[in-house]
Amino acid sequence: MKKSYFLGVLLLIVGLANAQQPTKIWGRFLLDVNDVNYSNEVKSAFEQPAGSVFIKNAWVGLIGNASPQIKYQLQFGLETGRASFKDNFVQFNSMGKIGAVKLGYYRKPLTMEFLNPFHHNQFMERAQGTTLLPARAYGISVLSNNANAKTTYNLGLFKEGGINPTLDNGYSIITRITHLPIVTNDKLLHLGLGLGLTSPVNRALSYSANNEIAKNTAFWITEVSQVENIITINAEVAGNYKNLNLQSETSLINIAHGENLNQYILQSYVGVGWILTGEQRSYNKSNGTFVGVKPLKPFNYGERTFGAVEVALRFSYLQNADNVFIDNLNNVAATLSWYPTAKVRLSAGATRGYVYGLGENQSYTFRTQFVF
Repeated sequence: MKKSYFLGVLLLIVGLANAQQPTKIWGRFLLDVNDVNYSNEVKSAFEQPAGSVFIKNAWVGLIGNASPQIKYQLQFGLETGRASFKDNFVQFNSMGKIGAVKLGYYRKPLTMEFLNPFHHNQFMERAQGTTLLPARAYGISVLSNNANAKTTYNLGLFKEGGINPTLDNGYSIITRITHLPIVTNDKLLHLGLGLGLTSPVNRALSYSANNEIAKNTAFWITEVSQVENIITINAEVAGNYKNLNLQSETSLINIAHGENLNQYILQSYVGVGWILTGEQRSYNKSNGTFVGVKPLKPFNYGERTFGAVEVALRFSYLQNADNVFIDNLNNVAATLSWYPTAKVRLSAGATRGYVYGLGENQSYTFRTQFVF
């Protein structure tokens, strides 16, 4: 069964949906101007893209309800030069004590960083180590569905490698629990824990991580065969204090392979932000994630209001250690963002990254972002 067949089923559901049920067309467009400065070691070892102007992300989607209890989402777009369908699912709400059931092709619920929509990310790229963690797959999940809850849960079973009967079966079981021990008008503390157990397709695994420097840049690659299983543990700490915000995660990945061999990967990041104009980052209680900044006073030249301004700084670290070698990457990223309205954002960012054995590299990016 190919992806197109599955998407066809979803489209059929949309076509049969009650016209009186609410439906929303949404989209986003991100245009980047990027300049990079690579070390001599990288220049000699890799064919790296030069600075350029490119569409970072362009998506259009449809969100609606086939009935008051059945939600659907369809999404198609372009991301770093590749067109694809992503995050297409049906969700059955009001399923009694279990909350809701979600079925389709969507993000695995393991980390806050990846569950946060990309256009709400404070930085030019996601933290480097999160590119190693589970992404999207076909699956079914049981999840909480309370917009006012302090605690969320999400448990999913996913098929690795798409729906392809010619490959050895691969699967993953992913769960994530979050809790808000503190939540007031000006303070919020978020704690989260994610666990994952994966059996990869054909017992083979290929990991790569970019260095947050430029599009399609993977400095760090590891390939493992005869994989028995992959166990991932991810811890989250995040929060707001008035107009200051924090988001931090640490993941430990244990790859069991060969004859009693284990390969460990550790990734961690800490990001802090300060919204100079007094706003707070919005928080979605239904799934335990942060969303974007909504200006208290949107841009209006006649009334002399200019929207929201945020500065953010992040340090990220990635280390691979096994019986053969140890190597690492670390980055420091800084971003200045202006939100004239909740749907428009202009950002300037700089990233300085160190790659084990390949020296330091820098990138500078200006981004224009529209959401509708």
